Amino acid sequence: MVQRLPGFSLDTGNQDVRGFSGAAGNVVIDGQRPSSKSDALDTVLARIPASRVARIEVAPGDQFGSDYTGKPQVANVVLIAGDGLSGTVEASAYRVQTGNIYPDGSVSVVLKRGQSSFTVAANVSAGDFPEEGFDRITSLVTGQQTEFRRKLNDIRAPNYAFSAAWDFNGGVNKTAHLNGRIAFDRFSLTQSNDVFPVAGPIRDDRLFQRYNRRDIEIGGDVTRPLAGGGIKLVGLATRRYRENRDTSFNRITASVIGGSEQLLVDKREETLARLTWSRQGWSGWNVEVGAEGALNRLVSNVDLSIFGTGGTRTVIDLPIDDATVKEIRGETFVNVGATACEKSEDRWRTDL
Repeated sequence: MVQRLPGFSLDTGNQDVRGFSGAAGNVVIDGQRPSSKSDALDTVLARIPASRVARIEVAPGDQFGSDYTGKPQVANVVLIAGDGLSGTVEASAYRVQTGNIYPDGSVSVVLKRGQSSFTVAANVSAGDFPEEGFDRITSLVTGQQTEFRRKLNDIRAPNYAFSAAWDFNGGVNKTAHLNGRIAFDRFSLTQSNDVFPVAGPIRDDRLFQRYNRRDIEIGGDVTRPLAGGGIKLVGLATRRYRENRDTSFNRITASVIGGSEQLLVDKREETLARLTWSRQGWSGWNVEVGAEGALNRLVSNVDLSIFGTGGTRTVIDLPIDDATVKEIRGETFVNVGATACEKSEDRWRTDL
């Protein structure tokens, strides 16, 4: 529905940016920003059953707080208030040239009871992407071919994500949200090269890439009335673990004549808190003040080795192979804007 809004282009935000404000896209739900950071907006929207959508409004971003200041258009997905159980299921499968069939799909279930709603969702994608082809290596000076490589790639990239959320809507400035998410991302490449040099013996080159990543996020917010407006506290904690291994071998018959291996292991942690107070229509003005504090930490380890004749391993001593980076950051902000007339041409809505 959002993608079909006339003249509107969906911005899913940037999930990798540090901090909370910079990750916002251009869609809010019931006038509030989703409290999850790691889930892209299109993923969040896909979990909302169409039967729960009452209408979608489009308004200037200034009406939705400092995170959206300067955005010319923000879509507000307004949900119906009725109770019940609803859900969405998307499933597909694809067949590769080897004849194997792989699934891809997602499922989400929403239970609405009074002022609370509960959401459980899962995304699964598993696949194998075989590739076969060749490379011709030529000299930049003469233009003559120096090598011909017959290549075979076996790529596997399964990923899984599971999330759950609780939403409470008790009226204006009486809301709360709690969400959690865990995701597993795997990537595996096995490459075989039959190398035929113009001069020299035939080689067997192999490349192995094994990438594993795990992301965990827990976050939430609570809004309460204060001084004619609302005070909102947001808390968010994300953890990412990544292990990447790249290994290459160059062989003649069964003897290793060279190669390398690099292992990268890193952990990235982000913990932030954000407190804002806002009031709409205060003497004709919308006012928002707030502060955000964040602690970011990255621990990285890199091991690099080269292989000599016969597979002898030599460890390369890098200048910085173990590093820890820590950032403590804080910011304050004030956002003041004139209240837009509800009947002006700056705001319109589509009833669904």
